[in-house]
Amino acid sequence: MVMLVVFWLDLLSTLIGFSLGNAEASPFIRMLVRWGPVTGLVVSKLVAVGLVGVCFALKRTRLIQLVNIWYAVLVIWNLYIVLTVLNGPPNPQAAAEPGEAIQKVAAALRHNNEPIPNAGIFTAYQFASPQNHASTGKYGQFLMLVRSADYAPMLRDHPQELGPLEVRGDRAEQILRIRDGDGREHVYRFAVVKQADNGWMVDGVGRE
Repeated sequence: MVMLVVFWLDLLSTLIGFSLGNAEASPFIRMLVRWGPVTGLVVSKLVAVGLVGVCFALKRTRLIQLVNIWYAVLVIWNLYIVLTVLNGPPNPQAAAEPGEAIQKVAAALRHNNEPIPNAGIFTAYQFASPQNHASTGKYGQFLMLVRSADYAPMLRDHPQELGPLEVRGDRAEQILRIRDGDGREHVYRFAVVKQADNGWMVDGVGRE
């Protein structure tokens, strides 16, 4: 029973880590996750359960205790990584051109759960300017904000249309129009700002 609880805690904590943009360290798990994060991790746990079954069959029950300890350590490590991402500084990314920054973020959000859950939101967080981060807070707050109803249409694979790019010195703006499955149009205004290294980052996104 303890073994199953630890296995599922490891599974859930790993999925939470994926949603925060973490990568799986194990090459074997990374290969399985290509089938999808949930499918790959469940398959890996089934393989582990099968190995435990072999231990029972061979009457090597002491090895099962070691497996429990190993997975307990993995759960603690996963939780540590999650807390580090939620409370740590962002890994900033900048685009060479203002339109490029907007296109990358819009495309990432449109395919938010590829290749892992919330990968698009994490990309948007990386391209957010320091002023944007000061307003939205740490990644955990940023994640909840972008997943709110106001921005939900951006997280679906709906048709998108970018309007003309308006550049004014170190700032630029561009309208993004999204038409959802019900035919309703959602309009967002992207604002980007030039950084000291000449890269461009997203300063904010508002509904029109």
